[in-house]
Amino acid sequence: MIYAQQGKHEEAIDAFRRALELEPGIATTEHNLGASLQATHSYDEAVVHYQTSLALGGPQVSTLLNLAIAYFEAGQLQDAELMAHEALGLAPDLAPARTVLGAVALEVEQPEIALSELQRAIDLDAGYGQAHFYMGLAYKSLNQPAEAIAAFEEALVHATDEVMRTRIRRHLNELYAE
Repeated sequence: MIYAQQGKHEEAIDAFRRALELEPGIATTEHNLGASLQATHSYDEAVVHYQTSLALGGPQVSTLLNLAIAYFEAGQLQDAELMAHEALGLAPDLAPARTVLGAVALEVEQPEIALSELQRAIDLDAGYGQAHFYMGLAYKSLNQPAEAIAAFEEALVHATDEVMRTRIRRHLNELYAE
């Protein structure tokens, strides 16, 4: 866990794998391994460990939510939507789950539905940067540049890593150039 908290996910993965060799069948360890795999963009393998965690420990909100995000990142939109709904069934106030639903709607070219879900996410957690980012994408797809710029600027305020800040700035630069 310390490796994962420090962002040393490769070391965390090795430690979680070793822990499972020593004591297999621990739902929390499977979940944590999935989280570190997801952090290294190994989405398909992360999904397997999240599913194992759920099978071992029953529905857990954080595992369902992470599974929804991993499915989305792996391009498995229907599964992402299903897991987001399951997570919301257990905890209706999850801004990240609403964001997944908005992102899925955006991917299937339903920006109005995306905006509705993303606004619900922002209403639940105004500081959740991913919701603002996808809100910007939705407004951009609807050719509403002023609203898109406002959403991306808010996403930039809440961005936690340089990769996301770079993505946001790229969209802002495109919009400013128009």
